[in-house]
Amino acid sequence: MKNLSFYIFALILIFVAASCKKDNTVFIPTGITTIIESDTTWDNDLLSKNNLSTNVLPPLSIEKLVSQLSAEPKIDSFIAEQGGIITLPDNITVSIPANACVTQLNRLCTGKLQATLLILRKKGDFISYNLPTSSSNKQLISGGVVMFRVFQNGQEVKLATGKTIKVRYLMPEPDPQMQLFEGKIDGRFKFDWQTISSVGTGGVRPTVTTWSDSFQLRRGYDMVLDRFGLINCDKFGGDTTSFNSKFYVSLPEIFTNLNTSIYVAFKDMNSVLALNGDASSKTFTTLGRGLPVGRAVTVVGVSLIRDKYYFAKTDVTIQNATQTIRLTPTTVTKEGLKELLNNL
Repeated sequence: MKNLSFYIFALILIFVAASCKKDNTVFIPTGITTIIESDTTWDNDLLSKNNLSTNVLPPLSIEKLVSQLSAEPKIDSFIAEQGGIITLPDNITVSIPANACVTQLNRLCTGKLQATLLILRKKGDFISYNLPTSSSNKQLISGGVVMFRVFQNGQEVKLATGKTIKVRYLMPEPDPQMQLFEGKIDGRFKFDWQTISSVGTGGVRPTVTTWSDSFQLRRGYDMVLDRFGLINCDKFGGDTTSFNSKFYVSLPEIFTNLNTSIYVAFKDMNSVLALNGDASSKTFTTLGRGLPVGRAVTVVGVSLIRDKYYFAKTDVTIQNATQTIRLTPTTVTKEGLKELLNNL
């Protein structure tokens, strides 16, 4: 399960807010759910608290932590009638054709548009942005996450029906078996990677293929997409037959599911799963069928409590039985936490 993967909503807030800075427009999530947070408070079922209304919700510590660890996207602009190419210094390019953007009411955009772009490639990136690699509780192995959105006058626009954008980026060992997934948000708390259908509404087939230069020195992925948004290049992976019955992570009393997120990062694949905070046992645990037996993993904990950052990790091998791991986080600086995650 994606314990707290629903807090991607906080990431989307940051992403949209950053992308709209020049226009002085900020998108604010609203809702009717009140969650009281203290140093020892656990919530029985965060996933059920998913209603949106007109009241601004105070962010939880884990939501604040995502905002603190997340980098601002690259912001660039192009002319709608001409299209353009958006690039990042770390070798990602998005090519947008002319007359490809429409408003939410499907009116053709004209004039200057603002684009925001981010790419996440590593396990530490997925943890920083609270984007575990799973789809409907099934493990994914990621070849990279691309976040690309377009705005005009602070309002998000979309790709016109029948149009496509092209995305190219570097990955050391691209896998030809990858497919495309889209990040889907359900209200404030629920997030999942969902497979993109083979043919979109405009008859366009989204694809992901591998590429390399003539000397095999530069390699990566090419995406052809029929939409903007949060796109993951993945394949289903890991063992499919042998899973342990349950996996638990316990921590000292002050670390709860309102201020702490726990992840399982796989040593031999670019994959991160998140654990669910269980208020009854005051532990973090898997849902569904457990974790694949025999895999070497790093269990990672990140916390924000009273403006202090905490980090914990331990290396374990998944056992063929119920397994409990004890983590004892230590205080770190924000920059120190970012560096520790970058080095996973």
